[in-house]
Amino acid sequence: MGESQWDEFLGKLKKASDYRNQIVATLFVPAREPVFADLQEPLHPTLQEALKRIGIDRLYQHQAEACDAARRGENVAVFTPTASGKTLCYNLPVLDTLLKDPKARAFYLFPTKALAQDQLRKLQEFGLSRELPSSTYDGDTPTDARRLIRERCRIVLTNPDMLHVGILPNHTVWAHFFRNLRFVCLTILFGHTFSATFASSSLMNFTPIAASSESTSPMSSAGSDGFANFTAAIRSSFALRRLWATLKKH
Repeated sequence: MGESQWDEFLGKLKKASDYRNQIVATLFVPAREPVFADLQEPLHPTLQEALKRIGIDRLYQHQAEACDAARRGENVAVFTPTASGKTLCYNLPVLDTLLKDPKARAFYLFPTKALAQDQLRKLQEFGLSRELPSSTYDGDTPTDARRLIRERCRIVLTNPDMLHVGILPNHTVWAHFFRNLRFVCLTILFGHTFSATFASSSLMNFTPIAASSESTSPMSSAGSDGFANFTAAIRSSFALRRLWATLKKH
């Protein structure tokens, strides 16, 4: 939709009785040329082929930088608008690492079950379900399927409530998964529904896991569509590294 079409649309919207005095200001942001970048090291060949199958032949700069940092073992926080490619920022380093290390596992933590299901579909688009089985684990997961998920899945997608009431109280049956945990990916909806306090609490739930993990410091990746509480969000997403390091010292 061009600028003139937007002007026409906004003009009608401003005149609508339902929107009277509700629009405070409008801003038109013109399209910009994309900025691409190459990874410092190539991805696993299987993952490269998967990207080609879904039509991705180049990465945006923020995706490449996030992937490089994660593969160096750094914590990563990504704060960009909706539909800006944040998912690849954590999927690429996770999938690449898990393809190279058959023992490695990853936890994806989302604020809602619906978002976890949506992200599972995005994972399945890579066509790597055979090599890297993944599944959601929440209150709707059938009891007879939970053991298979714990034992066979390399990536588990869940939410803070299930982590607190369904996973951590049964940490002994998750022992193998926790020992090989390499990534914790947390999606935060700052400025929308959840707050920095909620994100901090979610990360603190991983305290018992840190004690049993063989990884010295799994990467914590945080993604957000909003920019409210930016400083608090950064601190929350990086709290896991400090927590892990402290527990390992004791």
